[in-house]
Amino acid sequence: MANKKKKTGGVKTDRRVIIVRIVCIVLALLMLGGVLAAAIMSAQAEELPAEETTGETTEDTAEETAEDPPEVSEEYKIFGEDDYLIRVGISYGDSSRDSHRVRTHNGASGFRLYKTTKDNSFEYLYTLEGADVSVCEAGNLRRSSDEDYYYYSSQSNTAAGGYHLRLVNEYKNEAEAKQALSALSEKAEQLEILVYPAYINGKFYINAGVYTSEDQALSEKAAVEEAFGAECVAALPTDTMITVIDHVSGTALFDFDMTDLFYGLGLYCLDNNGKKDYIKTYKGYYYDGVMEFRRYNTSGKDAVSMILISELETYVTCVVPWEIYNSWPTETMKAFSICARTFAIANSHEKAKHGQYDCDVCDSSDCQVCKGFDRVNANVINGVEQTRGQILLCDGETVTTYYTDLGGGSMAAAHEVWNMAAEKYLVGQMTPWEDLTVNRYGNWQFTVSPTELLKIVRNAGYTSLKGAIEDVKINRLCENSTYVYSITITDTYGTSVTVNRCRNVRLALSGLMYAANFVILHNGKIDDGKNKEIKETVSGLYVMTSDGIKMINGEERINVQTGNGIKQKYLPERLMIKTSSSLVSQTVLISTGEVIGDGGSSGSSSDFTFIGHGNGHGVGASQWGCKDLGLLGYGYDQILYTYYPNTRVAMYEDYLGSD
Repeated sequence: MANKKKKTGGVKTDRRVIIVRIVCIVLALLMLGGVLAAAIMSAQAEELPAEETTGETTEDTAEETAEDPPEVSEEYKIFGEDDYLIRVGISYGDSSRDSHRVRTHNGASGFRLYKTTKDNSFEYLYTLEGADVSVCEAGNLRRSSDEDYYYYSSQSNTAAGGYHLRLVNEYKNEAEAKQALSALSEKAEQLEILVYPAYINGKFYINAGVYTSEDQALSEKAAVEEAFGAECVAALPTDTMITVIDHVSGTALFDFDMTDLFYGLGLYCLDNNGKKDYIKTYKGYYYDGVMEFRRYNTSGKDAVSMILISELETYVTCVVPWEIYNSWPTETMKAFSICARTFAIANSHEKAKHGQYDCDVCDSSDCQVCKGFDRVNANVINGVEQTRGQILLCDGETVTTYYTDLGGGSMAAAHEVWNMAAEKYLVGQMTPWEDLTVNRYGNWQFTVSPTELLKIVRNAGYTSLKGAIEDVKINRLCENSTYVYSITITDTYGTSVTVNRCRNVRLALSGLMYAANFVILHNGKIDDGKNKEIKETVSGLYVMTSDGIKMINGEERINVQTGNGIKQKYLPERLMIKTSSSLVSQTVLISTGEVIGDGGSSGSSSDFTFIGHGNGHGVGASQWGCKDLGLLGYGYDQILYTYYPNTRVAMYEDYLGSD
């Protein structure tokens, strides 16, 4: 028995030893693994630059990391990586407003909100319910009498208060913020106060209550903190904050405040049951793209700007039917699609025409009229799509495709209209194919007395003139054009002023002409700037070439189709073609002079009658003239080369790639 006990005892002792040994082996293996891991990490560290192995982040690196936007899922992406984006000023600078009402055009349920940057990057923030909202400067707001507009008010009885209590808890994203709102909703209902999200300098918060002063907000602080079980602070409006409110009720929906004004708040319209919807502005126009809002604080004006960020081809589609009629010939539509696209690229990004206002171009005729999709039809879409990506270049650079309503039989060189350098694609030329009978600006006249004319020129700034105007003399015309470059105005005291350049001439005689393309009837005589009798004569032969319509002059032999076959002719003047229209055929155009009478003037002989043609500055292309060429069957490239000589059509991707 003793032996058995000893044996049994021996077995127990061996098991303990075995267990201890196993534990020791495991510990040894773990220690060995740790040593090996450290050795491997050390070896890897030796292969890396020192700054990448320290585990420390420099201040510069930290700033760069903070600026990098998070990855945006495909669901929330708006534009493609290669899309050329145009920033269109809808309301900016002095036209900024206290608020902007925006709606969904076809009844979508709301908007996606994005943090935007001036260089067109987008960070998704939040999906906001509500298809009719106003984006406002933060603060107490009152509603206009027509209930269409909110404006800032310092009064306490406002429609929407700008003060709140803000829970100090921070949330990283939309999901966390919505979860917190859901948890607080029941208690908020019991307190009968509003809770809604705010995005402040990169973090989400929850705002509670709506008040018209800081004192009023703080008076409710204890009750709100007790109900929510969370600390609150008074949330005051700042001069960088934007508030989105429900337009009908005035209820706050979202606050956005980035103290760095490099950022803005973008609204993008949700789809409507799977169908594309558009954002509609307070002006009644609707667009596809992001509508960006920024606080504008300059020269004492404190308001919110509104800028459309649109893809290039979409922008062109929203320009063409507002600059020309959507029923015009397809080739004219294509030509103007290229004009609009070229103008946008030539005046955007680093060359932004309105860069000081954070936009490339505006939505008015100062740039190009861009009023959305109201007038877009199949003809417009075809014109844009068939020229997708095409722009106009001169010597490898984009041209500024100025255009005017109606030239009136000729165009003027840009440097003779404005104080700018001469451009070989913006030259003076005769345009006899324009049909001046179908446009109210084709033929016009204004009659004014000498005394009335004095008031006009003095209002234009020529205050050295004191007496009634005795004479207006045309000194010279623009080169190869009937536009007036220089005039001299003399009063009854013999005081004279000379006005140079078409734009200045037009401004000096404001209200008396639609274009600086005119002659003057005074004291029974006509001054046309040519100082010779006006007759109807053939002044040149216009032919269509691969580079557009060109005029042939001089001792140049030309082939002319006659009743007896093709004959060779020399000077165009020898053709002596008598016609009531300047259009002879679709391949040969004859430029004729004009018989200008007294214009039917009913005033006295001392009155001044200005008789003219056309509407606008007269530079580049004539919109109605392009229509006439389209009706005559010319291609869009021929139309462009006619009005913009020395240019060529190219793909803008190739142009951008060559930079």
